[in-house]
Amino acid sequence: STTQQSSWLKCLLKFFCLNCAMSTYTLAEVAKHTAKDDCWVVLDGKVLNVTSFLKDHPGGELAILTFAGKDATAEFNMIHPPDVVSKYAPDTVIGTVGGSDAPAAAVEAPKAVAAPAPAAAAASTVAVGAATEKVDNCTKFILIVASIYFVILFIQAERHGWIP
Repeated sequence: STTQQSSWLKCLLKFFCLNCAMSTYTLAEVAKHTAKDDCWVVLDGKVLNVTSFLKDHPGGELAILTFAGKDATAEFNMIHPPDVVSKYAPDTVIGTVGGSDAPAAAVEAPKAVAAPAPAAAAASTVAVGAATEKVDNCTKFILIVASIYFVILFIQAERHGWIP
């Protein structure tokens, strides 16, 4: 039915928009969130708001609070499998680390550089380029899904005789 298709499209667009248009935070911004009632950490270049997850963490709240406001990637990866966040706390990811203080793991270095540039400027440029590419791909996907949706609506309207 049209209602089911509309609901399906809204859910799909919401999912992809949230995942494609994530916010970018600096490490300085993340460092402001160090309390039990406002706790952020960085893992593999992603910013996680783990405030609501603290009570559910099998290792206890203190294990996370020790790294509140910091990049906990090295310590986290030593004791967790790679899919643990996506499996148990996917809603905690609120963005990525960017800006001039992005950690090296958060931003891939360019493969070829025409002229030497300061490290901070190079990292910032790559972060902006990666974010732009991600948003462009998301926009393309949304346009394709919306086009398919309208074709389906048109076919249904034609089938029911709503189009003269």
